[in-house]
Amino acid sequence: MDIIYARNVNDAYAEGTARILKHGQSEPSRDGPVFVMPHPVVTVYNRPWERVLMDPVRDANPFFQLMESVWKLAGRRDPQWLDRYIRKFSERFAEEGGEMHGAYGYRWRRHFNREGSTYNQLDQFAEVAEMLRRDPTTRRAVLTMWDPVIDCNLPSRDLPCNTHVYFRALRECDSVEFRNVDHALDITVCCRSNDAVMGAYGANAVHMSIMGEVIAGLAGMRLGTYRQVSNNFHMYERDLANFSVTKSSGIGNEYYKEQIVAQPICGESDDPSSLEIGAKLVLSDSRCLCEALDGGEPLDMALAQHAKSDWFRDTVIPMQRAHDAYRRGDHAGAIELLARMPERSDWSAAGIAWIERRMK
Repeated sequence: MDIIYARNVNDAYAEGTARILKHGQSEPSRDGPVFVMPHPVVTVYNRPWERVLMDPVRDANPFFQLMESVWKLAGRRDPQWLDRYIRKFSERFAEEGGEMHGAYGYRWRRHFNREGSTYNQLDQFAEVAEMLRRDPTTRRAVLTMWDPVIDCNLPSRDLPCNTHVYFRALRECDSVEFRNVDHALDITVCCRSNDAVMGAYGANAVHMSIMGEVIAGLAGMRLGTYRQVSNNFHMYERDLANFSVTKSSGIGNEYYKEQIVAQPICGESDDPSSLEIGAKLVLSDSRCLCEALDGGEPLDMALAQHAKSDWFRDTVIPMQRAHDAYRRGDHAGAIELLARMPERSDWSAAGIAWIERRMK
């Protein structure tokens, strides 16, 4: 088993892809030829809140990555909602009925049923957070995305690649930045099949760390270390064009060390009650924003002003408004909106750079 120790996603992307290029073995797959590591790989993020991949060669779409995470927090499974960020996304992942079979957010918050839970839908966020609040030493805090009843032997377009998340609250943690709270919440994500480029160091680094930070907040904690266990760790041959990145990914770390910062999702206070309230506001804002954008129309400012969490007001809403401007062809206006975000915002920097690359 390989272990990659990383400050953040930028470190991890550089090191993880370099290892695949050096040690990966060529294999066929249902989606094209891949280079596969000969054994499982664990990526350890000491600062998982530094989740924005800044590499210009990889050219990750920050608007999609952020808004997909909001869509997941809302517990949605309608991939058409994401078509505004990636064209024809739903054509790739929707089943015959129009829904996304393995949507993580829906699995997190609505998929499983238990007698006595609201509308018989089990919100795993609430359940896991309650367990951790009641007993921070519990070893039973598990969130699951794999449902063997409907996933085993199913010929679906989208089966969950990440299958389980384990939570562990610690008074001390491996993080280089331990915040002033009683416990930090470490998360371990288990993945049966992990595309290093689009999965592990693309979508997963964003939505899994955001999920972990929100559940930590619900439990009155801060996010600690994030470990991604990838049983089958691979890279598609078609992505080889992105791999001058192995020489340049360090730029992301330099940005985080010197120029940009990550805004805490559940607020600045370390008071457990404030963190819990902040996390609940984020979940409420996620649901409201998804509903506001259901018709595919640009975000109405009257609706935007109803956001209750600082993270939505300072990060999510400005990013969405900027993307609306970008879709209208108003690139300069989009950049102006992003420049008004809090000073040194990592999402602002990524959004501006992404749009500027499309203006050349």
